[in-house]
Amino acid sequence: MKYGHPVRIVTGDKDLAQLLEAEDQWWDFARNTRLGPGDVHEKFGVRPDQIADYLALTGDSVDNIPGVPGVGPKTASALLGHFGTLDAIFDRPETPFVADFVGMKNFFLAVIEGHDAIIGNMRLRCTSQDGDFHAVAIRPENIRIRKDPFDGGTENGLEGRLKRILNRGFYADVRVDVDGIPFRAIDTRRHLNRTALAEGDTVHLAIAPEDIHLIRDVHQQRQRL
Repeated sequence: MKYGHPVRIVTGDKDLAQLLEAEDQWWDFARNTRLGPGDVHEKFGVRPDQIADYLALTGDSVDNIPGVPGVGPKTASALLGHFGTLDAIFDRPETPFVADFVGMKNFFLAVIEGHDAIIGNMRLRCTSQDGDFHAVAIRPENIRIRKDPFDGGTENGLEGRLKRILNRGFYADVRVDVDGIPFRAIDTRRHLNRTALAEGDTVHLAIAPEDIHLIRDVHQQRQRL
């Protein structure tokens, strides 16, 4: 609303919905679609002032915004509904809620012993931190995957069986079973096509210690969230 008068924004560009206030309208004349602030929330799951952060998370192919791998509309609206802004989300990487959604689809309860995180029968080297930690989270894009074993000096080298490859635009969503524990990796389709990976293949994963995020107060945080 400008100078006390409602404003109509005539455009088909959903990005401009972030400008709506009070009784304003976003009007897609070609499709005869009108949205007020409440309609924006109903359609996208976020308020108008959250549209920019929403698109930063989900991506927008029209404007060449890649978004966050693994985060779709429902996840983005859930995150922004809980934390309010994109900055607030990334300020809280230690909470299970954020670890579950902000690209960290690999969330495992773990026993932390010094520099090691023990998950089932595997022991992963991580960066030692002071605190009461009970789980780890790893972003899918931080897991390297290939058909041949990595060099012997590579820390946290794992071997597993490729369970599924889902192509999502420029990326491939890869699921790997390592000793009964499901890992999710994200890689470029071009790279995976070059390595000629197929479901059922034995593959090798590598995870840098600094990419293993330690999570504290798991049970207390889950009850609160």
